[in-house]
Amino acid sequence: MWVPNSVSADWAPYREGHWAWQDPWGWTWIDDAPWGFAPYHYGRWAYVGSQWAWVPGPMAVSAPPAYAPALVAFVGDGDSGVDWNVALTVGGVAAAGFAWFPLGPGEAWHSYREGWSPRYYERVNRNVYVDRSVHVNSTYINYRASRALTAAPANMFVRGQPVGRQPYGVDPAR
Repeated sequence: MWVPNSVSADWAPYREGHWAWQDPWGWTWIDDAPWGFAPYHYGRWAYVGSQWAWVPGPMAVSAPPAYAPALVAFVGDGDSGVDWNVALTVGGVAAAGFAWFPLGPGEAWHSYREGWSPRYYERVNRNVYVDRSVHVNSTYINYRASRALTAAPANMFVRGQPVGRQPYGVDPAR
């Protein structure tokens, strides 16, 4: 495991950066940290004690790790049974948005896009048990971890504007 040592006490992964559309991957996380490439496209994040740690995954000599555009679960990504819109509070006004959280060790990545080969999914999710029938709230360990859930208004997300510069309240009922 690796723990970033030059981050604020309230730091969390996938919070300071932006989303960008990159063919052929689709929505891809671009982190602001100078070390922000590998921890966001390989491995998983674990909340240990009171800090976040990156878990790169098992070493496999026979096959290199597979790149993923972002190893997160989107709230309402289809596995959770709710639609993609998230109810946010922006300046006291309800607004549509997106929310996500980092995947933990052993958790499968599922793309929101169709068309990936089974071999690609196998490589990204090496050593992960995949059960698409299980509800997100009861299976993902980081779903309720401290500072794990990040949200942004829909227009900020699709325009690739910086995320994490200001907090957005997420309505837990939605």
